[in-house]
Amino acid sequence: MGLVGFSNGEILAIPIRCSALVLLFLLVCVRIIYHLWLHPLARFPGPRLAATTSLYAAYYDIVKRGSFIRRFPRLHEEYGKYQLMIWSSCSLDSFKL
Repeated sequence: MGLVGFSNGEILAIPIRCSALVLLFLLVCVRIIYHLWLHPLARFPGPRLAATTSLYAAYYDIVKRGSFIRRFPRLHEEYGKYQLMIWSSCSLDSFKL
């Protein structure tokens, strides 16, 4: 009787779906690492979820019915004058530099 995963000396091949899921998981991990530490806007403060994905803004726009923009003043109180809103944009508290 052979070992689990072996049949008559043949190696059980990993299904393509499983390797595609592993690849997708690795790509997501690399993207998160890039946006949190290597992206040019990574030095600006803000919610970490907002730094990695635009789902943060989508949640407030869809589930909370457009309250993402109304959340800006509160986030500026918490994180300061400059703040990362989503992974590709930064918000400034005022027009005065």
